[in-house]
Amino acid sequence: MGDMLELLIRFRANKYVLLADIRKAFLMIRLELEEDRNRFCFFLKKGNNLHCYRYFTILFGFNASPFILNYVLKYHAEKFPADECSQVLRSNFYVDNLVKTGNDVDTLSTLYSAVKERLQEGNFEIQSCNSNSAVLQEKMAADETLSGFDSGVEKVLGYLYNPQHDTMKVCSHQCDVTASTKRKMLSEASKIFDPLSLYLPVTVRSRMLIGELWRQKLDWDDEVSEESKKTWKALAKDLTELGSVSFPRRVLDDNKPLKLFLFCDASKSAYGFSAYAVQDGQSALVFAKAKVAPLKGKSLPTLELLSVFLALKCFPFIKEALKNSLIEKVYVLTDAQVVLAWILSKSITTKNIFARNRLQDITQMSATIRSEMKLELSFQYVPTKENPADYITRGLSFKIFQEHLSYWYEGPAWIKQEEIRWNKLELGCLSEEQKECIHPAMNLFTRHNESSPIVSVERFSNFNRLVNVMTLVFKFVNKTLKRSEDNHLLAKIYLIKLMQGESFAAELDFLLDSEGKSPPKLVKNLNLFLDPSNIIRSRGRIGGSEWHSYEVQNPILLGKRHHLTDLIIKDTHQRNQHLGLATTLNEIRLKGYWIPQARQAVKKIVSTCAKCKRYNATAFSTPNATDLPSSRVNLVRPYLHTGVDYTSHIWVKGEVKDYKMYILIFTCMAIIAVHIELVPDMSVSSFLQAFVRFTNANGIPSHLYSDNARTFISAAKIIDQGLITDEFKEKFGSYHLKHCTIPLYSAWYGGTWERTIKTVKSCLYKTIGRGKVDYFCLLTMLSDIQCAINSRPLTYKSSNEMDCLTPNSLMNPNVGQGLMIRLDNEELGLTEPLSRIELRKFRKV
Repeated sequence: MGDMLELLIRFRANKYVLLADIRKAFLMIRLELEEDRNRFCFFLKKGNNLHCYRYFTILFGFNASPFILNYVLKYHAEKFPADECSQVLRSNFYVDNLVKTGNDVDTLSTLYSAVKERLQEGNFEIQSCNSNSAVLQEKMAADETLSGFDSGVEKVLGYLYNPQHDTMKVCSHQCDVTASTKRKMLSEASKIFDPLSLYLPVTVRSRMLIGELWRQKLDWDDEVSEESKKTWKALAKDLTELGSVSFPRRVLDDNKPLKLFLFCDASKSAYGFSAYAVQDGQSALVFAKAKVAPLKGKSLPTLELLSVFLALKCFPFIKEALKNSLIEKVYVLTDAQVVLAWILSKSITTKNIFARNRLQDITQMSATIRSEMKLELSFQYVPTKENPADYITRGLSFKIFQEHLSYWYEGPAWIKQEEIRWNKLELGCLSEEQKECIHPAMNLFTRHNESSPIVSVERFSNFNRLVNVMTLVFKFVNKTLKRSEDNHLLAKIYLIKLMQGESFAAELDFLLDSEGKSPPKLVKNLNLFLDPSNIIRSRGRIGGSEWHSYEVQNPILLGKRHHLTDLIIKDTHQRNQHLGLATTLNEIRLKGYWIPQARQAVKKIVSTCAKCKRYNATAFSTPNATDLPSSRVNLVRPYLHTGVDYTSHIWVKGEVKDYKMYILIFTCMAIIAVHIELVPDMSVSSFLQAFVRFTNANGIPSHLYSDNARTFISAAKIIDQGLITDEFKEKFGSYHLKHCTIPLYSAWYGGTWERTIKTVKSCLYKTIGRGKVDYFCLLTMLSDIQCAINSRPLTYKSSNEMDCLTPNSLMNPNVGQGLMIRLDNEELGLTEPLSRIELRKFRKV
């Protein structure tokens, strides 16, 4: 920061006549001289008539005078070219004072002469000029415009400026220590005019006192308590002594980059922030602001959030004041980890609507700073003892303020460092992902190769498509280099490394070089290590298992909030026929992936699945369930108690024309396993053939349950007749098979198999939709659906378990997820979609 020159020019108007526009009325102003006294008359023009409005003594005795002067100056400046001098005339006047700073004496000298000449053309005479430059002072003395005051200070926007020492301080006032009412105390405290809040740690105490008087519900002229009088007496003495403290004037160099640090803090009494500019290893306070806490009590986290909100709200004004400066980075620092977690996650757990709205405002203002202002904004944590904003939230006495004056004006010493090392170990309330957000690290590929990723993962919405694109890239590279490699495997390894480099940079740095470093929390908790491909894996406790593969024993670590993880979860959910959270999570673990807080990550993706939302939506909630029947809770063997039911017809593609077929579903009442049969019709013989196939695979049940409701699409009578025919008794009579029907008009008694029918239909809707397939394709799909349903978890699966209990665990231990073959619509035999009427017929009424 070089020395900046301060040029103060004051002027007084002589004579002028102007037609000005204010409040949609035309004003005509005429200056008259009477006995060496400035007087002017004010005319209001209505139509073609002029009406004398009023006479005023002296130009600045009229309340509209500041506007009139400002308007005249801008009108006068428009007559000249749009150069720097015209810009000064338009923007640098504060009523009748002109303040301009610069780094070059010659430039300011030329600007001074130009301003003087242009103002003289409008009959404006400048006087009482001053500067901290000896060259400019000599020129002003030659022009007889140099200030003749002997005090050695000049008033600049409420401050006293000393050109000789280039310092500024607040105007001192003798505050009445005997004030005993709220009106008098407020009047005395308002005498200290401090627009830049340089003395805010002391003056904020007066605001806190007035706020406390408001809480006591005192009227303006009521006598305050003795305790309040004692507090005011000490405060008044401190306010009187503020004039003895001066601050050096430090102005930023417009040709060098700078950093802005916005320290935020709050207490039960007040909240606010202090802004510091750092340039060339030097720092200075540029602005501060504080507000008294609302009378309606707010929680401390809400007040901390308000301090950040206030800082971002005032930032555009700071940016406008520094519009010629090159702002490199903006840091918003707070000592409230809870607030920091809210801002980084953009969500808040409290039901406080006020806090939710302020968080939404902070998110919008942050996006504006990043997108429209093109600035790098970062939220950071700072300990309370290193937060200078703590001074303005608790207040300081004048004596303590003097002792900490350097710290208040320059901020903590570490902000002057070129590279700041943030300490993540103190952030106990933040997750690892949030720590990475406020302490960004370069990813694996940028650190080693200094190159951007080959493809942007965020551009893809399908995991297989992303892998295929990367496979083509590696195929081209290997073909160019004439190498024989597994391109598909290389593509997956590259994507996993890219994801881990962005999500686990700190863990990766430690695993690559752990000498002299303390291990991150995630490394210790998950026992992380690097495999030969430098992929981060978690070493589990099932290394001695011969059943599970190496990938399952040592799963790959996935970032919870990374887009690649979302694609993997989405792909697994679709491959498991949209069966839900537990099934999807189980399959992800068996594929060899480990996600921290996996249930939340999977739940987020499953809850946004459009197909699941469409088919799982219910019109109203179900009533409370009753006790389960004995057939549901006593397990001797699978399918000992079996429920049977039909779906409505489904269209199958034929060689000549389409034809109908039906799905017959057998449900085990104990473990909710399913057996699916495809039959050509609902005749007795077709049912018996399907039942024989079922018994050959699962054994003959002791009880067979069926539905006899009228809503069975006219099939109840046919099934009932089939169960009591002689042919049926001859085949199964020796096994003492008992047939049970549910009560009439009580479909909820068959809820067990009705639920499995819904699950089967849901899988069909989400895989086939409205299309049509041929017989063998439909048969294969039903077999795949049956395997997926029988592989779903029956119990809750914790994060430490690798496998869980499924129907197949009790029936077919060696059967897991079936073979999945993805084909195009034509290869699957899909034709035109079903019509709405046909789809409605397919659904069970």
